[in-house]
Amino acid sequence: MKKRYFDVMILIFLCCLACSEPEDPIQGCEVVPSAGDDNEIIGTWKLVSVWAFHWLEGPVEEDYSCDRIIYHFREDGILSISRDRTDDLAGGDRSDGSTYELIENTVSDFHEYTLVLGNRKLWISITDGIMELDLRAVDGPLITLIRVE
Repeated sequence: MKKRYFDVMILIFLCCLACSEPEDPIQGCEVVPSAGDDNEIIGTWKLVSVWAFHWLEGPVEEDYSCDRIIYHFREDGILSISRDRTDDLAGGDRSDGSTYELIENTVSDFHEYTLVLGNRKLWISITDGIMELDLRAVDGPLITLIRVE
């Protein structure tokens, strides 16, 4: 009976971890958002953090605010990414050179838009020059970028 109780408690603990929200990111280097329209994705954005849930490690947030990882959403619908480091989260993004389209979201109450990036769909929200690309619904990361141009 005690073993079954212990198993249930472990399962509840894992479920609680999976549903947790990321805390406000603590940036190692300050990045101040540039002025811009919160309904517009075109421009230059700096990657500041990636939050992900790993089953063995739990929630993990990587701070990229001191690195130069730039997402440039061009007017011609192409995303180009430049970076000064190559690792799984920052340099592993295979979206460089992909086409993109921003679509107003009619499905989610939590996200304003859907970003179609190549053949992927990401929920996004932009508030005060801070963009969040959210793939948590499919066990993916929450990527935070700040508008710099």
